[in-house]
Amino acid sequence: MCCFYSSAAVQYAALCKCTFFILNRLFYFHNYIVLIVCFICSEIILTDPTDEEESLSSGVVTVVVQGDVLCSVHKPGGSPLTESQLQDCISGAMNRAEYINKLVNTALESLGT
Repeated sequence: MCCFYSSAAVQYAALCKCTFFILNRLFYFHNYIVLIVCFICSEIILTDPTDEEESLSSGVVTVVVQGDVLCSVHKPGGSPLTESQLQDCISGAMNRAEYINKLVNTALESLGT
């Protein structure tokens, strides 16, 4: 379990010139990764695109992942996708979420939390 300290408590204590204060702890249990997957002409699938790539796409799928669990998929309009193309979008997002989880965990471990 990781924990963070609220900077608001530190700032409040500094403003009030308190001699004693308790830091509020935020506990880190789960991280939900929200990924945008865009597709161009229903052929090229880009996971976590840049703003420019997203503006060129013909459709977008938003995928929410927690660990290895798929939480949500949202496709607001755009070009239609077949079931296999949607599955490719989801599997690409799951792979990217795994990579992001590793980055977050490495960063947290380096902070010693």
